[in-house]
Amino acid sequence: ARNVERLEELAKALCEAGHQVEHFAADVTKQADIDRLQNEVATKFGKLDLLCNCVGQSTRGAALDTSPEDFQSLLDVNFLSSVRMTRAL
Repeated sequence: ARNVERLEELAKALCEAGHQVEHFAADVTKQADIDRLQNEVATKFGKLDLLCNCVGQSTRGAALDTSPEDFQSLLDVNFLSSVRMTRAL
């Protein structure tokens, strides 16, 4: 997640419910965040057993009403973030 406060609240609630939770904040559209995340995961766990790329975004509009900048953002979030994460982790 990108929102550290919300992520920490959720992790705390899950821990209080008896679950074991590790959390990491990152913006998966930024390679520097992905590199940092990869280092944190490697340091904490040594290796990763499963990567679930479940990030997504939509403009909820017609293609003709969507700007090229919006399309670039959609590609970064919906496709390239999965490519970057899979390559790094």
